[in-house]
Amino acid sequence: MSRQDDFYQQVMKIAIPVTMQSLIMSLLYLTDQLMVGQLGDVAISSVGMSTKIYGIISVVLAGLSTGVSIYAAQFWGNGDRKSVSQVLGLGLFGGLALSIIFTVFVFISPQLFLGMFTTDPRITGDGSIFLKIVSLSYVPMMLTMMYSSILRSTTHVKLPMVVSLITVCLNIVLNYGLIFGKLGMPEWGLMGSAAATLIARVVECLLIIGAVYKYRLPDRWISNTYSRFPVLCFGNF
Repeated sequence: MSRQDDFYQQVMKIAIPVTMQSLIMSLLYLTDQLMVGQLGDVAISSVGMSTKIYGIISVVLAGLSTGVSIYAAQFWGNGDRKSVSQVLGLGLFGGLALSIIFTVFVFISPQLFLGMFTTDPRITGDGSIFLKIVSLSYVPMMLTMMYSSILRSTTHVKLPMVVSLITVCLNIVLNYGLIFGKLGMPEWGLMGSAAATLIARVVECLLIIGAVYKYRLPDRWISNTYSRFPVLCFGNF
């Protein structure tokens, strides 16, 4: 095999799982829309408006995690494992600050944020209930994004993809159960969709962080650093 063929093979090993993960996560929002759509126009509009708020926040956190992944990939390629843990620490510190701020403001004043997109009192009323619950998922979402970016930057691309698949499947089951009162679960309607999203996000976060500890990823050296700074690794500053 030529060096060029080997290069393309390595690229595909990284690109395909990353692309699949993005596709899988897009299904998370699609299933929310499809199931909530059966509750009526107001419910689906409420979710749509709330998703816009989430989109703004996720773009900010995604930008931060992308910056972390770029530096982490450079340090990993140079064999500088210590700097990988430090850049993760910086990313977690900044991400935690941003996600907590977003959570507090959205949780306290959901109608204020929804009012930027609609003036319909029915949508802001129902949407505020949905958005208030979903806002509690911003911190777990940030942790998932940061750890996933580090794993992808260090060639561990399959784990985030598998976790995303599990998350989507769990979200579908919980949506079905909590929205419509199936599978022995309470019938919560729109609030059930929000609760399903929150639970799925928390489980996703726990699976990613749990796998990092259990399998000592990205490698043994960084895992030793993790053990010194449980969950939120701030590196050796």
